[in-house]
Amino acid sequence: MAAYVRDVRLFLLREAKDDEANFTLPLAAKVLEGWLFRYLRHLSFRLKRTSIERKKCSFKAFVRFLESSGNLDGALKPVLAGGKAESRLPSYMSAKSVEELLEHLWRRSDPKDIRDAAFLEVLYGLGLRISEALNLTLQDIDMDRKLVRVTGKGRKVRYTPCTERTLEAIIAYLPVRVRWAKPGEREWLFVGPAGKRLSVRNMQARVAKLGVEALGRNDLHPHMFRHALATHLLEGGMDIRLVKEMLGHASLSTTQRYTRVTLEHLFETYQKAHPRASSKGKE
Repeated sequence: MAAYVRDVRLFLLREAKDDEANFTLPLAAKVLEGWLFRYLRHLSFRLKRTSIERKKCSFKAFVRFLESSGNLDGALKPVLAGGKAESRLPSYMSAKSVEELLEHLWRRSDPKDIRDAAFLEVLYGLGLRISEALNLTLQDIDMDRKLVRVTGKGRKVRYTPCTERTLEAIIAYLPVRVRWAKPGEREWLFVGPAGKRLSVRNMQARVAKLGVEALGRNDLHPHMFRHALATHLLEGGMDIRLVKEMLGHASLSTTQRYTRVTLEHLFETYQKAHPRASSKGKE
């Protein structure tokens, strides 16, 4: 709700302020159409299509309010018709990059680096969303059966197999956690030096910093490890339906995005490796 109010407020501050003479109630539909057209054009140079579509929802709610309260004079033309949201492919991260980043952390002995290594091993090894990883408790880790209980979107629970390497990373981190944990606190798996559960923003910043340090890239974020696992599993021949279950996707179409990433990567590799892939002239 707060986002909707903010969207409409910014819209009115920009458009109505510049056209105060026409800002009277009931508001003429033609005036509102002009404001919306101008404002959406202004946004098109600054925001991605998905963000603009979200703002359109706010403006539609505002128009419905004006109509229901009798404050819109005339019928509004379909200036807020929804376009098709831009289908963005997940960012590609190679297995080599994942390995380099983790090796960078394992070479360090700082407690935070040991924790971060375990955190990234869990993100990549299990393909978790950042919120799912931060909501893990000690009770969710079944060391004997090598399973992790994950609470996903809509409080849906799934069980994900845990690799030896991920388990080893968690075990290596546990002595650090014991030193940091406070009595009486819920037994979150990932905590900070004060014993509190880590925040999403904190770990996003940590991962971004590690990306620059270890890989020289400034676009790294936690969700890329989930993307990477899905892509690498499909490249390795895993059935897409099993990948869907592992990631906790509600729809197979969500998982199918990763097949597009895999095909794009395959074509890119082909273009670089095949001796006759480029359009070079004969020598």
